[in-house]
This record gives sequence, C-alpha cells and structure tokens, in this order.
Amino acid sequence: MTFSVSRTILIGFLIWATSLVGNSYQEVSNDPNDVKFYLYSKSGGVEIKDDLVYNDPTSIRDSAYDARKSLIILVHGFAQNESSIFPQVVKDAYLNNGFADTANVITVDWGLLGTPVPEAALPWNVDLVNSTLNSALILANYSAAAANVPVVGQRVSDFTTMLRSNNYLANFDNTHLVGMSMGAHVVGYVGANLKSTTGLVVARITGLEPAGPSYQGAAIANRLDPTDAAYVDITHTNQGEFGYLGACGKADYYINLGGPLQPGCNIPQNVAESFCAHGKAIYDFADSIADSTLKGRQCLFLGLFCTYTTYGEYSPSSASGNYYVSLP
Repeated sequence: MTFSVSRTILIGFLIWATSLVGNSYQEVSNDPNDVKFYLYSKSGGVEIKDDLVYNDPTSIRDSAYDARKSLIILVHGFAQNESSIFPQVVKDAYLNNGFADTANVITVDWGLLGTPVPEAALPWNVDLVNSTLNSALILANYSAAAANVPVVGQRVSDFTTMLRSNNYLANFDNTHLVGMSMGAHVVGYVGANLKSTTGLVVARITGLEPAGPSYQGAAIANRLDPTDAAYVDITHTNQGEFGYLGACGKADYYINLGGPLQPGCNIPQNVAESFCAHGKAIYDFADSIADSTLKGRQCLFLGLFCTYTTYGEYSPSSASGNYYVSLP
C-alpha cells in the first residue's frame, strides 16, 4: 500500500468535507450516546467486527476482546465516520501486520457529532470537479464538531475507564490512542482526562495531522499537547493550512518538511491539494506499521552528523524534538 496508489480515493474522501453543495444535511448531534465503538479482530484470517456498547460490560465479554492484549483506539476527525479511509486504512495495517495477535484494535465512530450530511451524500456521490465550496456551511458545522470534541473525548475516556473497572484493562501502560486531524485533539482530551480522573498516564498518543483551524494558538488544555500521554508523537503533512503549525508532541515528524503540499498532490483545485496533503499522514503512518525501517532525521537536510530515529508505529518513546522524514 502506498499513498500514490490510493491518492484518488483519498482525494475523493477528503474534499467531500468542502463540497457539500446541493445536499440536504442533518443537524450535528451533541449526544454522547451517538458515539459508537467497534472492535476489530481476525480469526482464521477472517476479519471480525464486534459492536462494543458503552456501559455494557456484557458486550465486551461476548466479543473477541482479549484482556491479555494491548489496546489501540483509533479516532477519526471532522466529516468522517468509522467506515472512512481513516480509521479503516490504519486498522487494516494493524490487523494485516501481526497486531491481530497482540492488540485489541477499536475504532470510535463520532460521525453524528461531527458530520453534517446524511449517508446519501457520502464522497463518492459528490461531483468533485463541478462542486463549489460552501464555506458558510462548512464553517458552521466545523465549529459544531469542534465544540463536540470534549463530549467525544469524555465518552471515549469513560469507555476506557469502563474497560479498566471491569478488569478488561489493567492499566494504560499498553494503551495507544491514534487520532486523525480533529480526532487528534479528541485523543488528547482522552489522555488528559484519564490522567486527571485515574492518576494513570496513557502510554502513547499518536496525532496524525492534528487540526489547525480552531486549535492553532489554543491553550494546551484545549488541544493535543505533550503532557497528554507518556509519549506523544505527531505526523505533520499539511502544517499551517488544515494541519497544526509547529510542534505539539514530544516528538514531531515532518514529512517532506511538513508540507503544506506533498508529492502526488498536484491537483487543479487549491483546496483539494491541501486536503490531499492533510490526508497523506494516514498513509504514511499506515505504511510505517508494515515497514519498521522508515527513518526521521534531526538535521533539516541530509548530512554526516544527523541523528536518526524510527518514524511511525515503531517510533521509540525516547525520541524527542523535531524529525524530518522524506517519503514519496
């Protein structure tokens, strides 16, 4: 799997969020009961999907959840849902590269709290070339989704606490939260809330292109920051546009200098180029799950005296500072 092969699909998905003209849309929910949880596993090479119900431990007991395994939770961003490219691409990368045997992979669906259109208006039903940007609609619903980030974060935090209180999770030493765009700020909230309510620290948070709009310059209590987990690593691919500009983790990895544009994103629509670059973080991180040799360097350009470390899934918790990664 490479970014370039799937670029057309990615563009279709991401530009959808800015191409909602001509579709009726629903009000954005603020009901935490609309946040859903799904466990993915494999048995005999066949993928299994279980619904996990908040505050219903029997749904955990009756699923393939294995308390002996580590926990990975994937949280999507604005105008996405559980079946979107993120988290599906990253979930598949985990299950197809050995993690089905070692980890419980859970996806969070908060689409009703962050998606302004019904199922009929999914991206493949939108004419990407002829559609125009309805900025008022986007801004209104983006703001509503951002306002729901604490609501979603609280529910994910409560769900994780439920796992622990029912002996499905001993502590958070083997817990990895991965959030894309606005979802990166959701998992930041989860980490901070778990620390304040339980006194325990989540082992790792990965932010894939943390959203910039509504979060740039915000107080650390209102966005992802290095204190939200023992180790916070960030992938930047469109910083300063749809992505957060500058460091917001313990280790920040800048793909091709962090953008704002990326190879393979030369599209005849400026906003499409930016969304394409924003979403490249999904594929780069997914590729790192299959390839532990991807490296980041601390010098801006190649040189004899660079400090190198592994990028992505296998990034060591000892990594700190800014790293530059060159990827196609």
